[in-house]
Amino acid sequence: MSIEQTPGLADYVKALKRRRNLIFAVAAPVALAGLVLATALPSYYKSQGLFEIEEGKLANYLPSASRDSRPVAQLDQYVASLTEKVLVDQRLAELVASTKPYPDLAGDPGAAVAALRQDVDVRMVKRKILDPVSGRDREVISGFTVGFEHREPETAQKVAQWLTDAYAQANRERFRQRAASAAGFLTDESERFKARISELEGNLANFKARNAGRLPDQANVNMDLMDRADRDLENTQLQIRTLQRERVYLVQQLEQAQLGSGADNVRELEAEYARRLAQYDANHPDVVSLRRQIDAARSGGSVDGQSLVAQLEAQRTILEASLQRYSEDHPDIRRVQRNIQSLEARIAAGEGAGRSGPRRTPVTVQLQTQINAIDTQLAGLQAQGFGLRAKLNDFESRITTSPEVEREYQQLTRELNIAREKYNELLSRQMDAELSEAAIAGGRGDEFRLMQSPGVPGSPAKPARLAIALLALLAAVLAGLTAAVFAESVDPTVRGERDLRQILKLTPLATIPEIETADSIALARSRMIRFAGAVAVGAVALFVSIRALT
Repeated sequence: MSIEQTPGLADYVKALKRRRNLIFAVAAPVALAGLVLATALPSYYKSQGLFEIEEGKLANYLPSASRDSRPVAQLDQYVASLTEKVLVDQRLAELVASTKPYPDLAGDPGAAVAALRQDVDVRMVKRKILDPVSGRDREVISGFTVGFEHREPETAQKVAQWLTDAYAQANRERFRQRAASAAGFLTDESERFKARISELEGNLANFKARNAGRLPDQANVNMDLMDRADRDLENTQLQIRTLQRERVYLVQQLEQAQLGSGADNVRELEAEYARRLAQYDANHPDVVSLRRQIDAARSGGSVDGQSLVAQLEAQRTILEASLQRYSEDHPDIRRVQRNIQSLEARIAAGEGAGRSGPRRTPVTVQLQTQINAIDTQLAGLQAQGFGLRAKLNDFESRITTSPEVEREYQQLTRELNIAREKYNELLSRQMDAELSEAAIAGGRGDEFRLMQSPGVPGSPAKPARLAIALLALLAAVLAGLTAAVFAESVDPTVRGERDLRQILKLTPLATIPEIETADSIALARSRMIRFAGAVAVGAVALFVSIRALT
C-alpha cells in the first residue's frame, strides 16, 4: 500500500508554470487598471491653515466648560459650532462669486456652494499629555486645521485663506459678543447693587438719627459724659449746700441787725466797710454801697423809709459805675445784676406796698440783699442740678440700650459692607469684561493663534498615485494566484507521476515531458499579442472614461 504524498514546493512551481497564462490574463488587466487609475485621476491640491487653541483660556468662555467635564469633546463641539457659522450658504455664495472655483458650475450657484462645502476640510489636531491628577496619558485638542482642496493650487490657497480669516473672525465675533453680554449683565448687576447700597445707606442714616448717642462707637463718649455730668452734679450739690449754710448765717445776722440799735448798725457797717476796703479798691461797688449806707445811717440814723424802688435805683447806679471798670462777665457785675433782678421780682410781686415791716437799716438792707442773691443762686443751681440729673438718666438709658442698638447697627453695617464688596467686585469684573471686549474687537485677545497661514501647495494632496499603483500590483498578484489555485483545484487533468500514483496506486517506470513545437509557440505568441492589444484598448478606454467622469 503506497502512502499519499503532499504537494511540495516543486509541485506548486510546476502548477504556477502551467497556469502562467491564466495568471497573466487575470493579473495584467487588474494591474493595468490600477496603473491607469493612478495615472488618470486628476490631481487635487490642498492648502490649509493651522490654528493653535489655548485651551485654558477657551475653557473659561465655554458655557459648560470645566476642568472635569471632558474639555476635548467641548472644544470639538466649539469648533463644530464655528464651522456651522462660517459655512453658511450666504457666505459661501459670496466666496464662490469672488473666487469662482468651479467654472463649470457658474450657472448653478447652489451646486457650486454644495461642491465647495464638500471640499472644505476641518480637522482637529490632538495630542497626548500626562494628566498630573490621574498620572495617565490624556488626549487633548491642541489645535485644528482649516483646509480646502482644488485642482488649481492658487485657487486652493485663495479659498483656504478666506476660510482661515472667516474662522478667526467668527471666533473673534463670538467672544466679543460673549464679552459684551457679560459686560452688559455686570453693568445691570452693578446698578442693582448700587441702588441696594443707597437703600442700605439710607436705612443706616435713619437708624443713626433715631439712635443718636446710643451707637456702639459712642459708648466711650457716653461713659465720659456720664462721669462728667456726675462730677458736675456733685459740684452743684456742694455749691448748694455751701450757699444754704451761708444763707442760714445771713438770716441769723439779719435777725440780730433788726433787733439791734442804730449805733450798732453803724459800727457793724463801719467794720464791714473796713474789711471790704482791705480786700477791694475804694471804687469797688460793694465798698461804694457800704459807704453810702454809712453816710445815710449817720445822717438819718435809719433807713426804714427806704423803699424797694429806692434800693433798685441804688443798685442800678452801682451797676453803671461798675460797668465802667469791669466787663459784663465779672462776678461782681453778675452779683449786682442778680440783686437788680431780685428787687424787680419783689416789686413785681407787690412786696413793701402798704405794709410796715421790721426796722430797716443799711446793714439789714445789705443782709437782705445778700440773702436774696443767695436765693437766686440757689434757684439757678437747683435748676442746673435737675438738668444734670436728667442728663445722667439719659446717659444711663443710652448705656443700657446700647447692646440692642449695637446688634441692629452691626447687622445693618454688615449688610452694607457685603453689598459694597459685591459692588466693587462687579465693577472690577465689568471693567475686565469691557477691556476684554475691546481687546477682542481689536484682535489682541484672540483665543486662537494662527500658527500656519495657507500657502500655495507645491505638490498634490491626492490622489496618492504611488499607493494606488502598489495596491493595484498587489491586487493583480493576489487575483492571478487566486485564479491559478482555483483553476488547478477544479481541473481533473492527470499530470505527472504523482497523479498517476494517486490514481493507479502504482509507480510509473518513466515520464515523457511536454514537447513544444514552433507552431505551438507561434500560436501562444499570437494569443498573447491579441490579449495584450485587448488589454491596452481597455486601458485607454478606462483612462478616457475616468478623465471624462472627473
